[in-house]
Amino acid sequence: MARDVVSAVGSNGMASKKPMPPKVLAEMRIKPKMGGGVSVEHHYTSPEHEPTTHNFGMTDGSGFQKHIATHTGMPYSSSGETEVTNPAEESE
Repeated sequence: MARDVVSAVGSNGMASKKPMPPKVLAEMRIKPKMGGGVSVEHHYTSPEHEPTTHNFGMTDGSGFQKHIATHTGMPYSSSGETEVTNPAEESE
């Protein structure tokens, strides 16, 4: 085999497989779905990892809230969401 073919394919004739980079979440995109619910897309830092989509109905929202909490590290409360205000804004 030619030298460039051996380097691309490998000496055993099989394509050499480079290890995938770590799957690190870069961003999440939340979009409304037709008929209700939301679609959450996970986009990763490495282009080798295709975005993944998770769909949620909005019956009680707990599955969606837990999913967001799990992947963002934000606290989850089953009693519902509360708005967090910035104390600096309140004093103005």
